[in-house]
Amino acid sequence: MTERQGQPQPASWGVQTAYVDATGARRRISREAVQRALASMGARSPRPAAGGPVFARPGERLPAGVAGIVAEDGSEERLTARARGLVRMPPMSAGYHTLRMRDGSERLLVTAPRRCFLPAMRGWGWAAQVYAMHSQQSWGMGELADLRMLREWSHGHGAAALLINPLHAPRPTVPQEPSPYFPSSRRYRNPLYLTVEEVPGAAERPEIRLIAAEARALSAAPVIDRDRIHALKMRALALLWERFSADDKFDQYCREGGDELLRYASFCVLCERYPGPWQRWPE
Repeated sequence: MTERQGQPQPASWGVQTAYVDATGARRRISREAVQRALASMGARSPRPAAGGPVFARPGERLPAGVAGIVAEDGSEERLTARARGLVRMPPMSAGYHTLRMRDGSERLLVTAPRRCFLPAMRGWGWAAQVYAMHSQQSWGMGELADLRMLREWSHGHGAAALLINPLHAPRPTVPQEPSPYFPSSRRYRNPLYLTVEEVPGAAERPEIRLIAAEARALSAAPVIDRDRIHALKMRALALLWERFSADDKFDQYCREGGDELLRYASFCVLCERYPGPWQRWPE
């Protein structure tokens, strides 16, 4: 990438323009991506001043050579040197600001409150993996109904917090991703955590009771069989969808989801139709 006089230089600001990927191939970053990275850092001068970020609170000394401060909201305050050239930090809200130096460079200015906020409430709580805390009613793994039971029981014993694993959605195919830290989407939830028997219409369907009996037997296994649970829950949800007519909450969910929900639903359909990585799907 050629350098231009007066323009922010990627290397000076710590932005890489190339890397070696997991396969050993060297990849170059596009100019547009590099410029977006520099812009997100607020880089305007060719290189930041030596010394890196400045941490200061109102009233404290700033480095020599400071000409002004650009606040997070874009407002700018010019500074004049006091006696013996000392410049003090003016009153400013906590945040990430920019120091403009007299030589044209810039430095990140970080200012924080003097004391951390401490809540008045203190208490104990659980750290629980939802998929592992199944009950006698679970379909082979922990579900949202089990989480509700733990919450209510713990609250009754004085618990103040309940920390759980991520509930994000994996790809809707088998094999199911076992780790909650490798989702397909962080905007939507994993349907395996649904308590199917609480879905509207489930109580009236005898087929759901038969599937539930088969699914509960999976709880006796030494490991969680996500693929089998996925097959049973998808079959049950498909049966419920066949007779689904209308529901105000469902309609509101679709309206609020808008195009993003439609795109994610389309992605799930394509996952089922074209097995394998999405990079290999037809154009």
